[in-house]
Amino acid sequence: GQGEWFRVTFDTVYGDVPLIEEGGANQINMVQEVQKGDAPYRREVQTFKCDASAGTFTVSFRGKTTTDTLSAGAASATTTVIALRDALAAIGVEADVYKETGDDEICNGKGMVFIEFTALQGDIEPLTFTQPTTSGTLTASSGEANGQVDGVHPVWGTFTLSFGTDENGDPWTTAPIAADATGDAVQRALEALPSLGDVTVTATRIGQCLDKNTEPPRMV
Repeated sequence: GQGEWFRVTFDTVYGDVPLIEEGGANQINMVQEVQKGDAPYRREVQTFKCDASAGTFTVSFRGKTTTDTLSAGAASATTTVIALRDALAAIGVEADVYKETGDDEICNGKGMVFIEFTALQGDIEPLTFTQPTTSGTLTASSGEANGQVDGVHPVWGTFTLSFGTDENGDPWTTAPIAADATGDAVQRALEALPSLGDVTVTATRIGQCLDKNTEPPRMV
């Protein structure tokens, strides 16, 4: 027979999501996109799978590398998603870390590890991982495969702030500041200006986050 057509609408996954994978005989054999999804804001999610049974590994991001020991071996305090979360926080990555299987061991080979960015916003560059030092492999996902999600944010790029002028009448201007900068980052940039002393900067959140979390984008 000709089979039937089904229309699938994504209710809790936002943005331009990848197509459902086509199957073989007696499975899904034709998938078409009817309408692209859109989202003003959603969190970045990066995933990896590790099947090592011994050794350690590190994670790097924007020139910083974890120094806490992340074990790829038998179950211990350094093999858990909590240990990975804390190690990431130490290099400036605030994230929720969890397993699709619900357990908390990073490298037991049972399911993907999800890293959901909670502070940095937009389409974030990938984390990089070293391979376990003794055995097994750690494989980071690419694109939007294996549950990865490219972050979306309505504000992109950088901005600068100026205050006062120098002896030539030119404004004292900060270095470029990321659009999603924290209050502390803006404070450091302002306090670096010779024309300013100590300041206090507070970041608040505005708008609505259209994903399973309720925290909206941060704006300074």
